[in-house]
Amino acid sequence: MSRLIFKAICVRRVVEHALRSTSHFPLIIGYDAKVEAVTEPGKPAVILSRDYGIYLMSNGQPRDIINEGTGLSYVAYAKGCDPSTDSQWRATSHTLVGGDDFSRTLPWVDEIKNMIDEGMSEIVIEFNADGVSLIES
Repeated sequence: MSRLIFKAICVRRVVEHALRSTSHFPLIIGYDAKVEAVTEPGKPAVILSRDYGIYLMSNGQPRDIINEGTGLSYVAYAKGCDPSTDSQWRATSHTLVGGDDFSRTLPWVDEIKNMIDEGMSEIVIEFNADGVSLIES
């Protein structure tokens, strides 16, 4: 079991983009070589991904693009998993969630926003082989 820790101030932008968007990508339960399940239509959500680091992003459309040249979306990285600031991001990511890339839709956008609005400084997501859960403290 691992705990992924995100700065609430960074996650706020992700959550607010998802809630403000009028269209959303479909909700994906899991992604590896195949999609395990997709629920249509999409609704506001946060996507947990592991590829180039571990991060949260909005499923809102249009995407929250931060660099038109590269097409990169705004993301909030987990502690120790940001390739631009953490030299050991790859090892840390592997330790926390394993070596495989994935994306998982987290339907807790309202709960996360409430936690941030109530003054939480960190958003904590527990990750294990059985799934993911939002830790409310």
